[in-house]
Amino acid sequence: PDGVVPSREHLYLESGFQPGKYYQVVYATSDAPVAGAGLLAVRDTASFLRYDGSDDNPTAGRFDRVYGFGVSQTGRMLREFLYISLNVDERGRIAHDGLMPHVAGARRGAFNHRFAQPSNQSYPNFGHRFPFADDSLTDPVTEETGGLLDRSRATGAMPKVIYTNSSAEYWRGDCALMHVDPLGATDLQPAAETRIYHFAGTQHGAGNL
Repeated sequence: PDGVVPSREHLYLESGFQPGKYYQVVYATSDAPVAGAGLLAVRDTASFLRYDGSDDNPTAGRFDRVYGFGVSQTGRMLREFLYISLNVDERGRIAHDGLMPHVAGARRGAFNHRFAQPSNQSYPNFGHRFPFADDSLTDPVTEETGGLLDRSRATGAMPKVIYTNSSAEYWRGDCALMHVDPLGATDLQPAAETRIYHFAGTQHGAGNL
């Protein structure tokens, strides 16, 4: 048909689009895919390998401890994992004894909501939301109160956590929020269950020779 018609796949601007200019599009969405199931898979895989005694488990009886390690995006996923308290399995048992989010900074991610996009780095995003530090604080912007570990502690399945970051996460601007209050006025005491390390002068990923 001639003229402008509704479309689920195309955008139209009567004056035309200008090269090099950014446009913000707000639209109604449909058909949200399932998101967040991977977080459950991380928990259930650890629980299965640790506790299942059947012949289906190739590691039955061989684990004394289970640790989780994630780098960058998967490190942010582990922080989300802690925030929504998924380290307890369906039978109330602890899944991981320890977690090590590496180069994740103080962020989480777009992992567990409708139309989640785990690789989305735009701001603002779900990964930039309060809380950033382990213990409960009050956000001076939203007046929300909470800590990253509040829910995990409440389950009794709180793992030990080691956070490691490079200088890149500080340069990016969020990493200090792990150990400085939201106003930037005072240092925070480390949480009892966690340790924070900075690999000074290093970068977010490995370099190339």
